[in-house]
This record gives sequence, C-alpha cells and structure tokens, in this order.
Amino acid sequence: MSAENQAVTLLLRSSAWGMVALALLFLLNNFLIFWMDWPGPLALGAHQGWLGLEPLPQPLADGAIALGWIQIAIICVGLGASVVYSLVTPRVGLRAEADRLSGFVTYFVRAFFGGAVGRLFDALISFLRVEGLLVPLWESR
Repeated sequence: MSAENQAVTLLLRSSAWGMVALALLFLLNNFLIFWMDWPGPLALGAHQGWLGLEPLPQPLADGAIALGWIQIAIICVGLGASVVYSLVTPRVGLRAEADRLSGFVTYFVRAFFGGAVGRLFDALISFLRVEGLLVPLWESR
C-alpha cells in the first residue's frame, strides 16, 4: 500500500471510530448532565465566556468547574483513543474495519433498543396502574 493510500485509510478509520466514540460520549455526557447533575461542557464554556456563549446567571462553583473540565477531558480522551487505535493497528484494511465497526455498533443499537422498549412497557404499566385500569384486567372472577 502506498503512503498516500495508507494516510487516507488512517484518516477514514480514525473518522469512523471517532464518530462511534462521539455517539457513545454523547450518551455518557447526557447521563452525567441529567442524572449526576454535572454542569456539562456548554455550561463550562458559558462560565468561561468561550465561543460567545451567554454568561450564566449564577457562576459555577469550584467543584462544578472541575466536573466540567473532567467532562471535556473524557471527550478528548475518547476522541484521542479513536486516533491512537487507528495508529496502533495500521495493517487493518477498510473492509475488516467496517466489519468490526458494524458488529460493535450493532451490539450497542440492539442493547439501547432493548432498553428503550423495556422503558416503554414500564411506562405503559405505570400509566395503567395510576389510572386504575389494571384492576379490571387482573381481577379474579
């Protein structure tokens, strides 16, 4: 393989793994922001006055600033890992990498879909219980 082809292959593999990493990091970031009450990179950016973001009505506390920096570090490490993986495995071709990525992404899509379907059934049962519609269904005759 020529040096030019190898560079293009490296770029494509890094981009593909980077997209998968970004999708998973997005989910992790949402978990940290909404369930763990971390500030998030945008709140940190607004606190620091980056990218023309509106300043926060109340500045972040020192602990929240540290958590925001940890989130940014997690994102950088995840994206850096995708590039490092591509650099460490230069002999892997695009077709082999496509098969590997396909299996990896398929596993996560199935897992998240199963989780979402489970949550929908949980919401349905909760709705039926709150509205008193389960009693007629399970009443013994």
